Amino acid sequence: MKTFREFLSEGKSTWKKDMYRGVRPKKHGKDYASDPGDLGKGEYWTSNIHHARGYGKTTKKKIRIQNPLHLTSKQASILIDRYKTVRGHSHQREKAAAKMTQHFKSRGYDGVVVKGYEGGSDHVTVIKLK
Repeated sequence: MKTFREFLSEGKSTWKKDMYRGVRPKKHGKDYASDPGDLGKGEYWTSNIHHARGYGKTTKKKIRIQNPLHLTSKQASILIDRYKTVRGHSHQREKAAAKMTQHFKSRGYDGVVVKGYEGGSDHVTVIKLK
């Protein structure tokens, strides 16, 4: 198994693919509609249109990430546990997601590509970091 540092030091290359995003109105002055972000702050896209529809009005777009961090579902889960982005009150989760995002960006990543995180093993989740 790779260490956390090995996850973040893998080779970087441009990634692009048609993806889907479901969007609904934001609430209570938040900069997100559903949650602060399991894998950081940003725009979440999916390869599965049905999954996107669960989040709201769906759009399709070619997503391009210049320097993506590629993760398996297991690696993503390790990072989620380490940063505690899915536990606690919303303000705690917001801070955790911001910290994770800053960590990725400080290492030159502008996005995250995860295979098999939500949906089946063929499903891809992409986060364009903010």
